[in-house]
Amino acid sequence: MKIISFRDMYQMDYTAKQLFAMNQNWRNRQSFRMSVPRKTSALFYCRNCSVTYDIGEDKQLYAKQGSLVYLPQGSQYTANFHNCKESSVHAQLLEFELIDNDGYAFSATEQVSLVKNIYIQNCPDIFDELASIFISPFYSHSLMKSKVYSILYEISRYYHHEIIYSKSYMHIAKGILYLENDTSHKLSIEEIAKMCHVNESCFRRLFKQYSGISPSEYRMQNIVRQAKALLRSGDMTVSEIAVRLGYDDPAYFSRIFKKKTGVTPSEYAQHVFRLSNKSQEGISH
Repeated sequence: MKIISFRDMYQMDYTAKQLFAMNQNWRNRQSFRMSVPRKTSALFYCRNCSVTYDIGEDKQLYAKQGSLVYLPQGSQYTANFHNCKESSVHAQLLEFELIDNDGYAFSATEQVSLVKNIYIQNCPDIFDELASIFISPFYSHSLMKSKVYSILYEISRYYHHEIIYSKSYMHIAKGILYLENDTSHKLSIEEIAKMCHVNESCFRRLFKQYSGISPSEYRMQNIVRQAKALLRSGDMTVSEIAVRLGYDDPAYFSRIFKKKTGVTPSEYAQHVFRLSNKSQEGISH
């Protein structure tokens, strides 16, 4: 099974399929054995119980009440329930299959694992709603998906920020977040380094260690990505997009765009327009 961590899911495009949600009731000392590989991934919310997972090779994982457990696709385990409180709902299960942009299934971890120290706002309410949506006579796929993606986003965002604020990168965390969310591209790399109270060479070194590329290249990738999105929308001219992205000279912006993509912004927009027309023709026929 292909593994893509929660951290890497934060910025990737993926699809969640085969959605399923349910409330569960368990008894103290009751066990459940997943004797065949799971067909989907799942999140298990220990709402009013705790669980000890036997995950093979004499390994165990303890999930206390309130924990969120990730059960990867392909995993096998035995869940042992205890500390079950008097309640109509002891646990809640959300199943889904994760598919990457190339159509391949993947999991976020290899083994059953706790979703670390994460607090999802209104977690009980979200799982209640998921279970309610799934059994509703009028089942809304779009509503179900929106809730599932919301949970997965919160988890991946937590792991993403955990790295940024780790000991290795905490000194440049403000600069990393600035570059990740920057839409104006007005501050130079030197100015971003000053924002973090480190010199430019230190910022460049740590940022490359964090992302694998230089801050300048990272910024350029974001500019090209934003430019493509704006060109696909068809709402702005190339000149307007150039100014929006911090370029006063549209011709220079076009040269940069072509250098990175192999085509000019106008050629890219025309290509998108042609593809859109072909798609519409296919629908009409």
